Amino acid sequence: DLPLFNEECTSLTSIIWNVQNYGDTFYSGGGYMTSVFDGIKDQITIFILGDDVESVPSYLFYNLSQIHSITIPKNVKEIQAGAFTNSVIDSIVWNAKSCYAGLGTFRGINDKIKVLKFGNDVDTIQDYSFTDLPLLDSLCIPQNVTYLGSPCFTGSPKIKTIQWNATNAKFASFESIASQISSFEIGDNVQKLPDGLCRGMSNITTITIPNIVSEISAYCFSGCTSLTSIVWGNNISAIKKNAF
Repeated sequence: DLPLFNEECTSLTSIIWNVQNYGDTFYSGGGYMTSVFDGIKDQITIFILGDDVESVPSYLFYNLSQIHSITIPKNVKEIQAGAFTNSVIDSIVWNAKSCYAGLGTFRGINDKIKVLKFGNDVDTIQDYSFTDLPLLDSLCIPQNVTYLGSPCFTGSPKIKTIQWNATNAKFASFESIASQISSFEIGDNVQKLPDGLCRGMSNITTITIPNIVSEISAYCFSGCTSLTSIVWGNNISAIKKNAF
């Protein structure tokens, strides 16, 4: 029966959710919707998803009015549509190694998210992920990412700066936001630049390539029509087709 917790749980302010996979956490009927935490929605200030959680159920955070940040643990493979509906979350730490975050994932908080931080456990950012986040203004891609799909981050017009720390990525595409990027920084530990990494970034003017990079990949800076300054080390031994 729902809700599981009512107003009599006056001292309950913190929840640790360790359920790996769970069904419905809400009830809809009689013209209204309620969730398992509806009776305590205004008093919960801490909500932690455990490391073993694999699926975040629909409406888990429904109406939780005091939770402003959440961490998605590394083993999460699915976030069901509407999980964050009517919540006030504006900051997300994303540690999920490979989890689709497409249309519906952030329904209800798309226009609230100001901070999206990727943790070092992330190795795949799937195609069509993290779209329509209009308040997000920067990205930092962590060191272990090997695949960043297309067209991620579509509908996020404020993103202007990208910090790229992926040391050995095989594929990455920023095509959907390329023309709005004005600053692209490459981390010192990056060993390889995937083909077409900065393709179409027509507003970047300077690029510094770390010393340990040995080649400029194909189409890496193609279409960077405002690029006037490039700094690279002594290890560049090959410049691939249409790199610039």
